[in-house]
Amino acid sequence: MKIAKPLRVLMSALLAGGTAGAVGGGLYSRIAVLSAVAAVVAFVPAWFLWGGVVDHLDLWLRRRTRDAMWLLTREGQAWLSSTEGTAWCNRRDKTERQEGQRDDHDAG
Repeated sequence: MKIAKPLRVLMSALLAGGTAGAVGGGLYSRIAVLSAVAAVVAFVPAWFLWGGVVDHLDLWLRRRTRDAMWLLTREGQAWLSSTEGTAWCNRRDKTERQEGQRDDHDAG
């Protein structure tokens, strides 16, 4: 499972916009121009901060669900060669073989 790129960008933008609005409104609530300037200036660092958080969430989801793209990474390859990864592969292969046999019986 992964978070699609448009959704990751939207999440980052909404979180960064909320952070920037909170900073701008909190610092200069009485002066509208300064509030807007503070919000715009705060948006860029908030974008990078929340973008990293969303990317880490995406990586965690990929790792948790054993996404195929994660399994191709160095971390995924190291996990596959561990005892836990080998056991997971064996269980997955066994399940796929059983499902294939069921499909053969259903077709005949």
